[in-house]
Amino acid sequence: MRRSLAIAGAFAASLAVGSARAADAPDLVAGLQHYCVSNAAQKDPVLALADADGWRPAPSEIAAQLTQNLSGYGARVRRDASGVSILIAGDTQLPAHDTKIDASICILATVPADPASLANFQDRAAAWVKVASNPHESSGATTAYVYLDDDSGRRAIVDDVSAAESKRLIGTGRLRFLIVTKDPSTAAIAYIIPKL
Repeated sequence: MRRSLAIAGAFAASLAVGSARAADAPDLVAGLQHYCVSNAAQKDPVLALADADGWRPAPSEIAAQLTQNLSGYGARVRRDASGVSILIAGDTQLPAHDTKIDASICILATVPADPASLANFQDRAAAWVKVASNPHESSGATTAYVYLDDDSGRRAIVDDVSAAESKRLIGTGRLRFLIVTKDPSTAAIAYIIPKL
């Protein structure tokens, strides 16, 4: 999954070469809520909303590189004065103990015309999710939030859990992952919903 986020950022960077003038960077956190969260990371509604908002299909050869660990995916791209963004939605499998679990995933990545506009991206993501990060799933420049999201609000899962507990949490239908990564010129955010 971290590889998919890195590739999405690299692709957006390749499209950003020669971008016109700088403008505010796309707000990935607002985009995540608008496209991914509101549609439960389900590919068809995510892409329909992106299409209605003027996103264009990503070139198939590039989309194939970005989505090596995804199936049934779709990818959209948008380039404007603020930079280049890519939106990917589909299905994936997450490693869980000695098995893999199916999940819906929605990734939004950007290379802004002005990299300084990413300065507080990770803080904005943390302020939105409002739970502690998971140290077992986080690594380097990638921060992972694992949480239950139900009528009582969000509750962080910060401990390493057993296979049985993982299955129980997934069975609630309320387990969520938010993955946030940033380097000096790119940023990406992913919303993942595991399913049995």
